Amino acid sequence: WENNPFLPIIKAGERKEKGKEDEKVRENGMIEEKEEVNRLKNDIEREREEIKKQREELQKEKDEVQKERENQRQEGEKQRQEVEKERRELEKVKNDLLKEKQQRKEKEERE
Repeated sequence: WENNPFLPIIKAGERKEKGKEDEKVRENGMIEEKEEVNRLKNDIEREREEIKKQREELQKEKDEVQKERENQRQEGEKQRQEVEKERRELEKVKNDLLKEKQQRKEKEERE
């Protein structure tokens, strides 16, 4: 068998066949790697979308809180203005009463 003149051709054919098998294994490995990469990319994209949704929800809550604070501030300012207006009116009534009292006193002194 070792003296077979076709032995180099047979061995070359075996090597070629082995090379084809190795190439298929490599291709399958690459396909599996590509599938894994795609799965990871999809996972990352889903996580990004989830983070984006969470950020949007947080921003919405933040905006609502800010709006509520602004409403409370405006209400507080409105109440402060009403109290100040009432205080001025009471001050005016007090001054009018004091004037009237002073005028009566002066009138009584003249009489």
